[in-house]
Amino acid sequence: MPEAWRLKLKHGQPILDFGFWILDYSTLKSLTRLWKSDIYAVGIIAIQALTGILPTQLQDNPETGEIIWPNQAQASPRLVTILQKMVRYHYRDRYQSVTNSI
Repeated sequence: MPEAWRLKLKHGQPILDFGFWILDYSTLKSLTRLWKSDIYAVGIIAIQALTGILPTQLQDNPETGEIIWPNQAQASPRLVTILQKMVRYHYRDRYQSVTNSI
């Protein structure tokens, strides 16, 4: 995570402070997408930070259900691979623990 990004607690709830805007984690979790893990939530937060696109505005591949985003961000191939696995459509295809993703 870049130095400018900070994970903080506000009223006992985690928030991400990117230095130029603050994202309330619990608000993001309440979006329409089906959440199965915190790993998914962190992946979506990272994708939003890289693309500047709200999660509700990201397009899905109609055949696979996977989010289409790498062409809208500048990120290393390794980071793209990690984030794509974090937000796989089927939760069983995602990382099952944080240690597996790093």
